[in-house]
Amino acid sequence: MKDAARTSILSKTWRYSWTYLPDLDFDAKKSLGVANFRMKRKQYVMWVNQVIKAHRAPMVKRFRIFYSLDATHACDIDRWVRFCSRKGVQELDLDCAGDLGNAQGEYYSVQSVWQLFEPLDTCKIQAFTNLRSFRVEALNISGALPEFMLSKCPLLETLCLRWCQGL
Repeated sequence: MKDAARTSILSKTWRYSWTYLPDLDFDAKKSLGVANFRMKRKQYVMWVNQVIKAHRAPMVKRFRIFYSLDATHACDIDRWVRFCSRKGVQELDLDCAGDLGNAQGEYYSVQSVWQLFEPLDTCKIQAFTNLRSFRVEALNISGALPEFMLSKCPLLETLCLRWCQGL
């Protein structure tokens, strides 16, 4: 993401080329140089929201969140997962612990991610048929989610659950 920003400064022709990147890696430490996670959460969330709003590529190969987030950011995380479902993401990595190890506070609930797979809404199910890798860290997960993901994501090769509650 940092290289994309640098490229956009070079010329007007390249200014919006970053909006077509297939890999979106939102690692706060690498991209924003954020050292104090708690004080910069709002800035991080705004950054991710601005990028996905401007994103123009028809698909996203990889979407990675790496930052200490909790249940207070549920609406934003839901928005990001919906974005991924619309873009046919292949690798979805939600690390809501970031560098802090196990996140403090109430965990974000993956129950809302599960709702994206509701049987009544086949468009949303089809949007995750490209999903090959689903990694979550420091989230609250329903015990049936892994089985459900395996049945709804035929290409899923990697399912990684780390520091997750509710299993």
